[in-house]
Amino acid sequence: MGNCNHTRQTSPEWVEYECDWTGETVGYWEEGGAVSTTVDVDMHRYRCTQCGEVMYYSAAAKRHYEEGEENIVSHSIQRNTHNGGESDGNR
Repeated sequence: MGNCNHTRQTSPEWVEYECDWTGETVGYWEEGGAVSTTVDVDMHRYRCTQCGEVMYYSAAAKRHYEEGEENIVSHSIQRNTHNGGESDGNR
């Protein structure tokens, strides 16, 4: 986990396809470069296919999966008891 940057390098690759207008086979070099090695695991988290590290899209999701917190959005909604319990988070 420590030294992984969750990417892998790809080499340039020759790509061919058939041109819709002429019917000829056309080719070009597709650039290589860094490609992400992460995949979605489930709701709110993803994993690196190289090192296996599981990462979270938010701190609330991390608390939910690692500490068993029930509601992922509970910390993002503030309750105001003066207006019948409606959300007061955007004021």
